[in-house]
Amino acid sequence: MSRDDILKVAARLFIQHGYHGVTTRMLARETGLSVGTIYHHFTDKKRLFYETLAFYVKKDPLLSSNVQSIEELFSYLIEHHRYYRNQTRLFIETRQIYSKIDDALKDPIFLKLRNELLSTYLGWIKSFIMKMYRFIPEEKAECIAQVVFYSSSGIFQAALFNPSLDLKTLLSVALEITTSYLATLNERKTTDVESDKRNF
Repeated sequence: MSRDDILKVAARLFIQHGYHGVTTRMLARETGLSVGTIYHHFTDKKRLFYETLAFYVKKDPLLSSNVQSIEELFSYLIEHHRYYRNQTRLFIETRQIYSKIDDALKDPIFLKLRNELLSTYLGWIKSFIMKMYRFIPEEKAECIAQVVFYSSSGIFQAALFNPSLDLKTLLSVALEITTSYLATLNERKTTDVESDKRNF
């Protein structure tokens, strides 16, 4: 069984049972490996969890998808909502590792992983926006990427704690807000260009 195979099983267990509910013996039983073999790959449970989360994000099909507009991006999130619910569960479970948030912010392993994950998603969304909407300056694209990422993450998190929330409706509203803002930016750019032409 490869390292990736172990991480696949670990992801399923952490999603089902949470950080504290998963033991190395449980993982050994599910993978058919010895506890010693698992410790050979992962020095401790915290590192196993973080590597599982990083693995889950890297396998996100969105990162290799061919979405062509902000509407398609939000449609993708809605269509693959189960994946993102599970991913959100894993993100939330990081809170179980520390007694205080300050402890997490002092942990170099946590900070490294957090920065890698944010860089992966925010970098991808920013690049996507700059490619699809060429009129948007880089600093605006970065800001929009943060809004899209944090709003959608917050929606998935809220839906976990309140299953009666209509995920599709909430994401659709976030889409409307984002597209309205993009349209406003486009109008401003068009107005500026026309003004420059008149002044010329």
